[in-house]
Amino acid sequence: MLPPQNQVQKEVSRLESYSRMLQTVPPIFVSMLAGPWSDRNGRRPVMVFAASGTVMAMGVLVANAYWFQVFYSRRRRRRRERKERRRRRSEGKERRKRRRRNWRRRRRRRNVYL
Repeated sequence: MLPPQNQVQKEVSRLESYSRMLQTVPPIFVSMLAGPWSDRNGRRPVMVFAASGTVMAMGVLVANAYWFQVFYSRRRRRRRERKERRRRRSEGKERRKRRRRNWRRRRRRRNVYL
């Protein structure tokens, strides 16, 4: 059973606020170090590092979305296959029971006339 929507919204809101804090605190400290360093070495390396970090973050986001989709669809397919195997197995058990029952009936009929 799924939790009520307002509980889910509260939880998502809380996690989102933690995420925002974690995303804003590190740049504050990095900017304190990057400012003096860029004065000595130029602004271009700092901008290249920032741009490469953004590209890597987007790459990780895309890879995460892709692999989640692959994993999730594979998991759903396996679950469906497992369910199908169970269904077939139970049908096979029923079929074997019917065959045994019919065999016993035929056997009894044959013994009656012997």
